[in-house]
Amino acid sequence: MKFLYVIAIILVSSCLSSKGEDYHLVFGNDYQKAEKFLKEKKVVFEEKATQYDIPSEILMAIVFPEIIRYNTVYDFIESTSLSLLYAGQGKKYADFSIGPFQMKPSFAEQIEVNVVHYLEKDVSDALGFSPSSLADNEENRQERISRISSFEGQLNYLIAFYLISSTRFSHVHFENIEDRVQFFSTCYNTGYQKTLNEIKAAMKNEEFHTGKLTSSRRYNYSDISVFWYRKLFT
Repeated sequence: MKFLYVIAIILVSSCLSSKGEDYHLVFGNDYQKAEKFLKEKKVVFEEKATQYDIPSEILMAIVFPEIIRYNTVYDFIESTSLSLLYAGQGKKYADFSIGPFQMKPSFAEQIEVNVVHYLEKDVSDALGFSPSSLADNEENRQERISRISSFEGQLNYLIAFYLISSTRFSHVHFENIEDRVQFFSTCYNTGYQKTLNEIKAAMKNEEFHTGKLTSSRRYNYSDISVFWYRKLFT
């Protein structure tokens, strides 16, 4: 009887985040929608991640919170109206989140700049990045929007992000895989260009919300990522 009690405690603990939240209940249908999306894309994640020796589960965990708040209807309306403004005028006039991974044009631009310095040419070529796309003109901006508007394009940017960040922070020691998930999720959410101390500080912040408008309830982004990852193996 005591043994069963211990097992029950372990199972309950594994279904809670480090902050005591059960995000499956907190986000309800949106959480289930995100789980369904990743289940449908699981094979694509695995095939692509294997090419670059990246654990696919880490990639999925990194973007899981973004998929929770992704709204296809709102995304279509917003991207349709703002894509033309960005292509014509640049990120100073329109820098908006797009697609299931909620990537902004400014994020994509930064990735394209960094692949030249952090990745081997054959890797950047395989991911579809070319130095010629760095010129700030309408044609390149339109092509950038087209890339981040597709799932395959977003996955390429996500992989590039992980490879770049892994190189930038290759000196960081992780106690376990959940620490790695927490760190890189924070990098994705707060900006991988920030310093190590800034990222460590951001790991404690609760700034994530699911609404397009300011929400009174905010959560820790990386805590949601770790929660999903932990639940995956429970």
